[in-house]
Amino acid sequence: MGARLYNVIGIKISILFLFCFSGKFEGKFLSQGKECNSSTYGEDCNKSCSDHCAGDTNSCNHVNGTCDEGCDIGYLMPLCTEKCNSSTYGEDCNKNCSDHCAGDTNSCNHVNGTCDQGCDSGYVMPLCTESKSARQELLIITVLSYH
Repeated sequence: MGARLYNVIGIKISILFLFCFSGKFEGKFLSQGKECNSSTYGEDCNKSCSDHCAGDTNSCNHVNGTCDEGCDIGYLMPLCTEKCNSSTYGEDCNKNCSDHCAGDTNSCNHVNGTCDQGCDSGYVMPLCTESKSARQELLIITVLSYH
């Protein structure tokens, strides 16, 4: 609010400026004058925080819905509603699926990186990062060491 005095034909007139709102303000529920609870956000608090917000409460920013504690593993910030793309996985989608995942796209599970279509020939599940020959050599060395 602000007031200004204007001199119109020798008469001082006070004009009061009011800021008008539509009764809504992002992140507040104005009819009650309260901020949204920790699991809702937006105009009239009518949007729910993602089920994939990290932490026990799935809490998010009351204005824009950004998850307070980041996302569950395998989901993208800021709203944690989108899974990692098909070639990445893990926390913040910062790990790449193996180049030895079978299929044209090297796609894997967005949470743990298990290759969706198995491994290329010569590699072992779940991540297809280890070759069968390396695993067999390890087994032979283990057996020989045991005797």
